[in-house]
Amino acid sequence: MTALAIDLEGPDRARAVLEAVAQTGYCAFPTGQTYEEFLAFCEALGEVFHISEVKIGGPRPRAYQRADEIPYHTDHISAEVAVWYCFQPEPTGNEMRLIDLAGIAARMEARELAALGRATTHIRKPEHGVWEEGHIPVYQAEDGRQRFHYVDWADPDCPDAEAREAVAAFKRHLREAMEGAVVEADLQPGDALFIDNNRILHGRRALPSDSKRHLKRIWIRGALS
Repeated sequence: MTALAIDLEGPDRARAVLEAVAQTGYCAFPTGQTYEEFLAFCEALGEVFHISEVKIGGPRPRAYQRADEIPYHTDHISAEVAVWYCFQPEPTGNEMRLIDLAGIAARMEARELAALGRATTHIRKPEHGVWEEGHIPVYQAEDGRQRFHYVDWADPDCPDAEAREAVAAFKRHLREAMEGAVVEADLQPGDALFIDNNRILHGRRALPSDSKRHLKRIWIRGALS
């Protein structure tokens, strides 16, 4: 399955993108724009507070700049919307893979979700020019929205047995989703992918060590609130 494609023309493009993200959790489409034009479009959606070069290599490559498989995760906690603009795809595929956590939440009981909200994920995030450390709940429900923060390579901290059981149930549903509910977004040059970072987990398979895949990743806050 490929990511949702929508035809967006005219002045309602921004509203259509945000409505699609709010409804389905993600939206992918050919922008028909240069990167500079597309960045200006993103800045009209909310506050663009970080942009990353996503390509293999570099003197001190981050996880997303290495060829290894990237497990499913959410991005920076302040990013309501995470966006990727494609300059060059990987010819063998292996682009973004998405899992909608709203479907998993719907399969969990209210008491399990409440317990999941007591489990926390350790975070390190750059704020005010320094790295701050702390913990954030795996699950939160407020203002009519469900918010997740989860990384598949680190076990959440659980304060009690119910929280541990809820995390185990969440992981079980996640493994099942990995088997049959993954959306694959194979982007082409000029394509963009938007996701609700509080709802959609993303990751990718391993890339060839000499991959020329090149994306820009853009984090936006204030777009959905």
